[in-house]
Amino acid sequence: MLDALADFLDDVDRYRTAGGSALRALATEPGLWAVATYRLARAARRELPRWATLPLRPLELAVQLVTGVTLPTDAEIGPGLYVGHFGGIVVHPEARLGRDCNLSHGSTIGIGGRGARRGVPTLGDRVYLGPHAVVFGKVRVGDDAAIGANAAVTRDVPDGGVAVGAPARLAGLRGSGDYVKPARAIAERGLLDRVVAALRLRDYREASPLRLVGEVGAT
Repeated sequence: MLDALADFLDDVDRYRTAGGSALRALATEPGLWAVATYRLARAARRELPRWATLPLRPLELAVQLVTGVTLPTDAEIGPGLYVGHFGGIVVHPEARLGRDCNLSHGSTIGIGGRGARRGVPTLGDRVYLGPHAVVFGKVRVGDDAAIGANAAVTRDVPDGGVAVGAPARLAGLRGSGDYVKPARAIAERGLLDRVVAALRLRDYREASPLRLVGEVGAT
């Protein structure tokens, strides 16, 4: 649960960098409600008995109906997810998204292709999907890539690539920097964020059979 909380704090910080406070985002951003439900349900299904997670299903369905955002708990989504405009957003259960990604309204990450090319996309870090962008099939969207509005991506997009059109074509290498503001470093954030980060580091040290690189006195 601690990892899920840390990831969610990164999610919340993305809304802070976009303007406004954490409390305002929690109260007024349906996209963040969907992300919070995903983090909670995914952590519960990984750490609790199956019967204990059954009450979460009605919550997931309710949030999906209210927000129009489908984030299956089987999908691997890195910390710092930003859903700025909710509605019509679908992520396949086998999809993988890196950290600090942006999903705009109407965007879809789904299964597609034929034969050896059939599969589900993998998105790198800091990827931006514009309104009604579609990425499907066994493709990789590289780090810092930007997918334009209404684009249909069926082929790999390189790191920093900008893909536009249907079918999508590479329009440049300016990347997603103009659209994605990553979560801030822990040192720049509030007390809760720093406490959770410290607890995660403590747990890692206790669980790891190896000392962390750079620890004083390591032999």
